[in-house]
Amino acid sequence: MRGKRRIREKRLKKGGWKILEDSRFNGKHRLVLEGPGGNQVVIEAPTRPRAYLKAEKELLGVK
Repeated sequence: MRGKRRIREKRLKKGGWKILEDSRFNGKHRLVLEGPGGNQVVIEAPTRPRAYLKAEKELLGVK
């Protein structure tokens, strides 16, 4: 793992989110996360680092 992505992944895990799937789908990177309440969120982005950035912004409210 690389630096910023590793840090973002760690922040998501500390926030109570579990990573269920981290794959490439139809030319986009797909990230499936499970929240503390059991709800699942699917995030799609062009690259893996952008998927983690988008997840961090949406789920944790990081600027």
